[in-house]
Amino acid sequence: MSAIRRFIAIVFAFAVLQTPKIATACSVCSAGREEENADAFLWMTLMLSVLPPLMVGGIIYGIVRYIRAHELKQEALAAETLDSIAPPFDPAAALQSSKSS
Repeated sequence: MSAIRRFIAIVFAFAVLQTPKIATACSVCSAGREEENADAFLWMTLMLSVLPPLMVGGIIYGIVRYIRAHELKQEALAAETLDSIAPPFDPAAALQSSKSS
């Protein structure tokens, strides 16, 4: 067995032997221990439950605001274009011009 393979085997064996210590970090695996981490697990669970819907809601809110602003801009541009082509009709001014002629 070469030195590199022996080194890889030792590292792998060490990692496998350390797995039970790492596994005690989950909330289910620490059920037999004291409740020293119960608050941390509770708050992290709440955060991970609430954060994704808030992120999706924020993205949807941003998209809706962008679309509304774009629509208002288009409406203002359309109104400006119509006003430059023909001014708004004023019936009183039309009556006065027809009486004067």
